Amino acid sequence: MAVIPPRSLTGHVDYQVEQTLKDLIKATGNHAAALQELSRQIAALPVPPTLAEIQHALSATGSNPLNIAGLLTGTGTGPGVANPAATGSTAGPPPPPPPPPPGVCLTDLTKGQPGGVPAAPNLRWFRANSFGVHVPGLPSVIGSANDPSLCLSWFYNRYTNPVDRASILAAHQARGLTHFQLSWPDARVTGCDIPTYVALSQEVAAAGFYVGHFLCGKGNDSPDTGAIIAGVTPVIQALQAANVIPWACVGWELTLWLSSDQIQALIDAFASLLVPATNLYVHFQPGYMSDGRGTAVADFWNPQVGKLTGVLFQDPAGVANNCSGHQGRLNDVLQRLAGNDRMPTNSGFGHPFDGVDYEVTSQDQFDGNVSEAQGDAAGFNGICAPAQSGPAGVVGMMGYGNGCITPAGNRV
Repeated sequence: MAVIPPRSLTGHVDYQVEQTLKDLIKATGNHAAALQELSRQIAALPVPPTLAEIQHALSATGSNPLNIAGLLTGTGTGPGVANPAATGSTAGPPPPPPPPPPGVCLTDLTKGQPGGVPAAPNLRWFRANSFGVHVPGLPSVIGSANDPSLCLSWFYNRYTNPVDRASILAAHQARGLTHFQLSWPDARVTGCDIPTYVALSQEVAAAGFYVGHFLCGKGNDSPDTGAIIAGVTPVIQALQAANVIPWACVGWELTLWLSSDQIQALIDAFASLLVPATNLYVHFQPGYMSDGRGTAVADFWNPQVGKLTGVLFQDPAGVANNCSGHQGRLNDVLQRLAGNDRMPTNSGFGHPFDGVDYEVTSQDQFDGNVSEAQGDAAGFNGICAPAQSGPAGVVGMMGYGNGCITPAGNRV
């Protein structure tokens, strides 16, 4: 079957004008009169709105204003926050700024962090680089990149020489980083037992870091939630006894190997063991901030009140060369974390759910296509993504997990 290309908008208008003129000539029998009538009809047509007028209309305040991202605002509900429609208010929250225009990279930190970047150290505001720190002289270990100087922080146990581990910690300190990620499943599969894992965690904590732990992961664990919980519980208890688990993540890329029911089972089990003493997060496949259950992101997050602190967001590859795409996806994340689209306005811990721009250029750096400096630049772009407003207030990204440096070369 032949494919007929669609008529262009310009071609469609020309066709309509031509047909109207033919009809008028038939009706009047006079070409000049037909042209005069056609001119009158064209002049009477409404002038189409400009792009600026369209954006203003979409961003206008009201009981249910519609913003550029297409999300309803002013209708969110949650613990301790009234629905403006229910209280008779017609103003609603102020409209959030639109996402970055295509191809535009916004680098005004005051727009992304309007309240200012919290002073370091701050447990909720991440300063980490789990994927891109280069430490000259490191030996190759199991899973290393072709360039062995690239240190993946959760391979820490694989560096058996204390001098190498000291060099890794010193490199992170020199970059002003405050969070350091380990991973129990990655340590376990390379022969690390619980006492050794706890001792290494103490070593990291003694260097001044908030040491965090990914508790399970695809490839290293089977999708048997009962077995995962049974295996991880004694690890959690040992880390708690040593006071070295200030933050943790349920697991790596949960949506790639577990169902929604399985993800929830792990969240419930780990939260019952860890919360509120430990901040608990989730990590999904690139571009996801939920497990896809229901019809909206809120269908995942509403059951997590009192369990999760937030999401360690992972962006697809190519972010180093696509700032506007990166910031646009973070715009969608922040829209929801601000309480829009039926999202909770309170995580259960006195603040909205947190979004950390966590995994940004990891694969590209591992493959050798992106430098540490480029990864740091992408991290800065992430925390500059404009903060968004909603029933939960004004929400910006809560730090970075893949490095960050300003265009002037300053650490944040």
